[in-house]
Amino acid sequence: MTFGLRLAPQHRVYAGFAIYSFAMGQIFPRLPDIKHAMGIGDGTLGLSLIGTPIGTLTCFRSA
Repeated sequence: MTFGLRLAPQHRVYAGFAIYSFAMGQIFPRLPDIKHAMGIGDGTLGLSLIGTPIGTLTCFRSA
């Protein structure tokens, strides 16, 4: 059973990064507030921001 659209693998990656860019575009202006609320440092925040596109690639690669 499949959910969603049947897309070629390269189109899945394009769609994944399009959704990622729409979602992350709204979070970057709020990063200082998020960092303060979570009580994390710059390094931890940087690693989490690096992890989001890697997770996006992994998710759409395995789908």
